[in-house]
Amino acid sequence: QRIWREDGKYRIEAVCKAQGSTVSSTGLFSGDFSGAYSGNIVSRFEPPLNGMSESRMKISARHLGACKAGQKPGDSTLSMPGMGNIDLDKLIKGMPRMPSAQ
Repeated sequence: QRIWREDGKYRIEAVCKAQGSTVSSTGLFSGDFSGAYSGNIVSRFEPPLNGMSESRMKISARHLGACKAGQKPGDSTLSMPGMGNIDLDKLIKGMPRMPSAQ
């Protein structure tokens, strides 16, 4: 995994294995990172994973105010129509870790 600053933005590159496929991801993020940020991530799967050879994701985040009860600074939630709020931190911590590519 590599993360570096380029022209005032942050670029990422990562490679990992997932279910027999090599996943190569690149991303570019910008913002002040204290009040808001946005970015794009493109992941390519070789061989395709469950028929998918590429995934594109747009991410935007912004500070909405003081933490709600039970939250601490840095916690992330995702609002999904029909699903309510999802605690991203809890979801990610509960996922099995994938071995990094060597």
